[in-house]
Amino acid sequence: MAAKKARTTAAKRTNKAPAAESLVDKVIGLIKWVDNPFKLFTVIIIASMTFLGYMTWESRQVILAAITSHHAEPTLKDEAELVEISQQLFQSLGAELIVIHQVNLMVNTRTTRVALDRTGRNKEIEGTVTSVFNENPNRNRAVVAMLAGEVQCDNLVPSSRVGQWFAKNGVTFVCRGSIPPDVGKFAGYVTVGFKEAPADIIGAKSVLQQASARMAR
Repeated sequence: MAAKKARTTAAKRTNKAPAAESLVDKVIGLIKWVDNPFKLFTVIIIASMTFLGYMTWESRQVILAAITSHHAEPTLKDEAELVEISQQLFQSLGAELIVIHQVNLMVNTRTTRVALDRTGRNKEIEGTVTSVFNENPNRNRAVVAMLAGEVQCDNLVPSSRVGQWFAKNGVTFVCRGSIPPDVGKFAGYVTVGFKEAPADIIGAKSVLQQASARMAR
């Protein structure tokens, strides 16, 4: 009986060994991969957001791909061209406010390049620097959606100075589109604010996607 128990215990230990080795292999593989500050930053930002519950596994994969291909990113057009395209959006979408952010995923920052209302540019808002990902799950979901090539529309939940400006001007609904709209390409994004959700959201998304494609070079 004692011999049988000993064999059973040994078998259990044998069965557990591969799992332990597999975990060790993964840790060693991660350590080998993190061989420069850029990769370390990538691991830290994704691990932090995972811990805080901001994203799913699929979202992490999209973000990782975008960050690691940052050197091949397109750029935004000159501000004069961005303003011209934005003014056309006011006419076609009936928007209240439009902002265009330049993004740097490497350091998790966005810089507001253009901020427009129906009367012109708001220089006090332009130049605002804040984080791309933050504690607002709505914004984080929107960023992940844009990285996946989608135009994301949702109720406004202010989480920055720009968002507060939107709210003060009566905006309750926003649509965001990546610049350019290609999957994994993220030089920046355009946010269009409305006083209420457009009657034709699908049409609004199509117009915004076409405009965002023209905003990149």
